[in-house]
Amino acid sequence: MGSHLWIGVWLLQALLTDSVVIESGTADPRLAQITIESCNTALGEGHCSAAAEAGSAAWFVRVSWDDAERLRARIEIRRDASTSEPDAVREIEFSQADEIEQRHKALGLIIAAYVVANTRSAPDPEPVATARAEPVPEPAPAPTPSHRRFPTWYGDFALSAGPGLDRGEPSLGLMLRGGVRPFDIALGGLLSLRAARRFDATSVLWLSGSAGLALLLQTPLSPLAVEARAEVVAQRMQTEAQDPASGERDGAGVWRFGGQLGAELHLRLASSFFLFAGGELGLLRPTVHLAVAGRPHGVQQALGWGGLLGLRYAR
Repeated sequence: MGSHLWIGVWLLQALLTDSVVIESGTADPRLAQITIESCNTALGEGHCSAAAEAGSAAWFVRVSWDDAERLRARIEIRRDASTSEPDAVREIEFSQADEIEQRHKALGLIIAAYVVANTRSAPDPEPVATARAEPVPEPAPAPTPSHRRFPTWYGDFALSAGPGLDRGEPSLGLMLRGGVRPFDIALGGLLSLRAARRFDATSVLWLSGSAGLALLLQTPLSPLAVEARAEVVAQRMQTEAQDPASGERDGAGVWRFGGQLGAELHLRLASSFFLFAGGELGLLRPTVHLAVAGRPHGVQQALGWGGLLGLRYAR
């Protein structure tokens, strides 16, 4: 077994013709010679030499130490001595237990191993036939989550105002309204509740509920939208009055039914909040004539109008 190993080393030394110049990085000529002899042991006598003794060479090696204790060595290997950048760099770390002579001997063997692996006598690699790459089809784009153009539901709170009766103080009130658009279209359903009061000698209270459809129309200005409404209305009108002459109080109530049309302008304040203002026109029957002690106090006409100012939250 040992004879076969020596035969392999002899053949390697016979085939290797490249010479190596080593700058050992030490001022001690004895340690520098240990590195060179270790390299020659692997490559064959005369292949490795010190920089001061070098003639023509195929490899140029510079050894430097990164610390005063010589535990970290850096090996720079070049094919051309004139180049600034090395072809290869090896960084070696030793332990305190390693003798300084053993460290220099190891450096010589590492240099020889690199030269053997990269010597000019090694056969050039066979050319590799390049195959034409088939085009890879681009993956289909991932489906993006659908984005609704219209909110699914909304809730409104508004102040209302109207003329009330044909004479006297106006009516002021509150409105709560909710709407849904289960399908992502401009048309949706709505329900509303209202309460309004006339603050005068003749007190009138209007309580009403409505249901209908709303059509939301976006404008070219993205923060703005217009909503048109059509509703059927049921209203309870309750009155109470006192005759100044006799001091007699009287009250009565009546149901009124009909429909109303409305339009509003909506301004987006934030992602889910809108400010809106609008007007509406209603036709409710019957017409109500209000009289106290036989004297007329006003008429609630069948045709009426009003205004709204409110805030919407939509999702």
